[in-house]
Amino acid sequence: SPLGVICFIVFAGLVAVELLATSAPAWLLRHIPPCLRTRAPTVSGSGPDFASLMCNDYSGGQGHGLARFLRATGRRCGSVDTEAGQEQQASDAKDVPGPWALPFLGSVAFLWGLLTGTPLQEMLARFRAEHGPVFMLQTGPVRQVWVGDTQALHHIYERPECSGRPVSFKDPFGDFLFLTREPTQAEPIKKRQRQWLEDNMKPDSLRAAVEDAMPQLWPVLDAVADPARTPSVLGAPWPDSEVRSALYAAVTRAFLGDQGLMSNEELEEFMEATREYSEMRVKSKGGGGGGEQLPPGSARIRKVLEAALGRAGRSHEQEALPLMVAASIGGSEIFPNLLHWIILTLAQDQSMQDQAARAAAAGDKQGLMHVMYCVLRRTAYSVALGPPRKILRDVVVDGLRLPEGALLFALHPAVVDEALGRVPSEKDGVDFSDYAFGVGPRACLGQSLAEAVLPAVLGSLLRRYRVAGLGPGKVQGVVKGQLIRPDNP
Repeated sequence: SPLGVICFIVFAGLVAVELLATSAPAWLLRHIPPCLRTRAPTVSGSGPDFASLMCNDYSGGQGHGLARFLRATGRRCGSVDTEAGQEQQASDAKDVPGPWALPFLGSVAFLWGLLTGTPLQEMLARFRAEHGPVFMLQTGPVRQVWVGDTQALHHIYERPECSGRPVSFKDPFGDFLFLTREPTQAEPIKKRQRQWLEDNMKPDSLRAAVEDAMPQLWPVLDAVADPARTPSVLGAPWPDSEVRSALYAAVTRAFLGDQGLMSNEELEEFMEATREYSEMRVKSKGGGGGGEQLPPGSARIRKVLEAALGRAGRSHEQEALPLMVAASIGGSEIFPNLLHWIILTLAQDQSMQDQAARAAAAGDKQGLMHVMYCVLRRTAYSVALGPPRKILRDVVVDGLRLPEGALLFALHPAVVDEALGRVPSEKDGVDFSDYAFGVGPRACLGQSLAEAVLPAVLGSLLRRYRVAGLGPGKVQGVVKGQLIRPDNP
């Protein structure tokens, strides 16, 4: 079609300019108009091993230990004590490297990847390999800074200037941390909510809630595991809706107790509204200053939860509503995907499944968590760890100038492994628990909830079933929102 021809010509020209900007000799570049030389600088000057020498790339080696030492001593890489030193640091700073971008349109390589159907995780792995531990993408007018290294992650995410949230909607739940822009506002809210969780979400009650919810899965799984089935018909698609319902039931029961327990109709309405809200979060990451419009699904969520909290006698507890919403959006919506990847990995790795089964039989929660973190560290279940942050003010960290208004993403370490051709070690899995839920002022409050619910669910499954081996081969994932879901369930 004429439109297709025009698009091809435009992008062919853009690719030609990209090649010119990246590979032309210096004498020719001097004659290119400045408006065409807007490509962010690439990491250079230290040879081909600069990235690995710089940061140890999620290896858990010296970089990770150094990050821990810096946190323990209160030191921050890139910080100086005097105003003059800060000015000198800013003047010496470099822009964040990344693929060449056109004004208003964004990064050409990213746009080309979208047009050619390249999976997002593949594009991010390539950018990480080409531009180093920290790189910038532009999607239209929005700038995204991606951090693909644990040491850099701690240095950047622990800075208050890098601890904002993109806010596009009015807070519908009161003290909802996902929609609290400034870290100074979030800090006292987070302190109160952490205390509420410690007082009300005891590990034993969470495990009991899981055990009460799991029996609704048994009929569908028993049908699959029926010995009367012939080998040719063994196996079935992952029961996604049943798993999701069971996890929602477990989390809501933990918050509401028997008195506030939702009916099946209420639970379905709550799940549908939460999915609507979750999809909105993916579509509106640009986040301005916070409008007066309520996010989609929020009115339905509030209506169901206020009735349930009233029955549970918790209407007066201001922390209960926002925490329950957060536990659903950031927990019940994500836990089924994590569990699916864990089960698929155990089906391929018999020794790891045996290890997990022994821990389940012994009631060894720590042993189950060890297996889970090892699996999730080496599995790209999401392109990023947690929701994006927003850079609130220009700041220089590790010699890079991070621009105000850019979104911050923590690249999943499995995507980094793909970029660098590296196989993670067991120690990498152990270290993953230190940053899987974020670091710094906006680290996720839900880690304790996840570490109670997921081992309980996995242990309950492995005490009743074993997973048939899938054999070798990589299970492909498809990006849906920010999550990567198995494409061959």
